[in-house]
Amino acid sequence: VLDVGGESTRPGAEPVAVCEYLLSLARLLRAEGHRDRAAEAIARALRSDPSPALAGLCKVELAEQAEGRGDLAGARALFSESLACAPAAQPLAPWHAELELKARMEARLAGVYLQQGDLKAAWAGLQRALEAWQRARHPFAEARLLANLGTRAAQRSKLDDATRLFEAAV
Repeated sequence: VLDVGGESTRPGAEPVAVCEYLLSLARLLRAEGHRDRAAEAIARALRSDPSPALAGLCKVELAEQAEGRGDLAGARALFSESLACAPAAQPLAPWHAELELKARMEARLAGVYLQQGDLKAAWAGLQRALEAWQRARHPFAEARLLANLGTRAAQRSKLDDATRLFEAAV
């Protein structure tokens, strides 16, 4: 049993349970717009001695928080770290609504590149994410990525590529 602050009310509580609770709490608080409390929760989760899988998922949350604050350089670094942690985190990721963590991290990192104006890196990241979604056989995520790639191609005046990508998305 955990109280709202994430402290165990049961002697000998599992550190994994505490970390997972705090990670979930951080996500919820961020979604509700409580940035300071979300940052505190994820910091506590990381101090709880998480497994490599949970540490990877915590880094994802840190990256999401950094991007939400407008800290694009921090988000870029943290999404890169999350991408490196994705293989270790993947076995636990589906339990945290992350069907294919590596593909999602590639797409999120590409989004940061786009915000920073690095179109070449963004395009390459979106291509890697698309390949990962195709390997995972997740057609909805694949279609979303194809549509994003089509939009980027249209923005670059590559209309034949944009048409092909939009058709593939449909």
